[in-house]
Amino acid sequence: MTLFFSNKMMAVSVILLVFCLSSCDSSSDAVVQETSTSSATVPATQSWTGQTTNGIDLYNIPPKLGSLPLVELQQRAEQKDPAALYELGRRYGSGEGISRNPLKAKQLLFEAAEKGDADAQNELGIAYNQGLLGSIDHNKGFKWTQKAAQQGHPVAQYNLADMYEKGEGCQQDYTKAFEWLEKSAKSKFIPAYSEIGVYYKYGVGVKQNSTEAVNWYKKGADAGDPKGEFNLGYSYEIGQGVSEDIKKAIHWYERSIDKGFPSAFSNLGSIYYEGKKVDKNFNKAFNYFSEGVRFGDAKSMINLGVMYLFGEGANADYSKAYNLFLKATHFHSTRYTAAFNLAQMYENGLYVNKNLVKAYALYCFAMKRPQSTPTSNYSITEADILDSITTLKAQMTAAEIAAGEAEIPKVMQEYGIVL
Repeated sequence: MTLFFSNKMMAVSVILLVFCLSSCDSSSDAVVQETSTSSATVPATQSWTGQTTNGIDLYNIPPKLGSLPLVELQQRAEQKDPAALYELGRRYGSGEGISRNPLKAKQLLFEAAEKGDADAQNELGIAYNQGLLGSIDHNKGFKWTQKAAQQGHPVAQYNLADMYEKGEGCQQDYTKAFEWLEKSAKSKFIPAYSEIGVYYKYGVGVKQNSTEAVNWYKKGADAGDPKGEFNLGYSYEIGQGVSEDIKKAIHWYERSIDKGFPSAFSNLGSIYYEGKKVDKNFNKAFNYFSEGVRFGDAKSMINLGVMYLFGEGANADYSKAYNLFLKATHFHSTRYTAAFNLAQMYENGLYVNKNLVKAYALYCFAMKRPQSTPTSNYSITEADILDSITTLKAQMTAAEIAAGEAEIPKVMQEYGIVL
């Protein structure tokens, strides 16, 4: 059979099936994510509700009035000092030194934002974009994020780039997205470094330049950004923008793994799975994929599922393989590959009862994957899916094929797949 790994085909004589494994750079994972079909940036949050995501430790943006005693802070808030209103709202939201009161936090946030506090405007943009105030409202999210960005708020500049890239609350514009990323980077907002590298890598919003991409990845990596470390590792692995160097790739992947960056597990595991200028080691690959699954990495779910399927690094276990593929259907970056692999299991009666109709429906769903964009790729090709469909249809009656067509929406609903 043939299977896909890091966009390479390898011959494996286990059973005559085509199963897909997945491994790629974080930029392609980020641009095909659960919440977006085209984003290279992940919204950064430093939330007034006390929630934090996307490496808050990298922000190095302490609260402006964070050390101010509560009594003095309240006095300044009563005088309608915008920064004091925001800081008091932040404390009400997190329960820091005061009883937590989300409603009071919300009230103060709006007041501070209306009076021009950039931190509050940034938080309000995040809140609208993430639906923290009810329904998601990208128009209002864009409005407040732009206000904060125009005041030089580095997180807002980063998030505004994300909105321009996705076309959320605005016309999609990669050039403007890149410009705002540059402004965020000039303010030394570390997560922006690697994102700029992604733009240079794919030539989105800026002229393509692999060497410049690596320079930005390295800048992020040197600052401790796990995504920068990961992308630098991937650059060394494939020899793009730098000379191929697997030892350096492993070094940077391990650095990224130390910080829990999910995609690093699948890529490092793939190196040991393939034996890419190292001794092939299924046990190491299995362990890295297992850790990746624990950290929620969808590609590791696919890869570990295939290893369970073939008994590589562990005893064959079709049940575990099936459930890992099933779990991977809930991630945009892997849902089509997962559906393809589930189709293979239904076609051949592995763990599940043989069901050509359901297999056909799953193959057809896999064909619905979006076309590759400048900043995305898929480990399975349209030709692979068409070949499998052609082979399957030869085994089916016309009635079964019609039933398979009718089954597609049912399959999507069963697996919780929403386009």
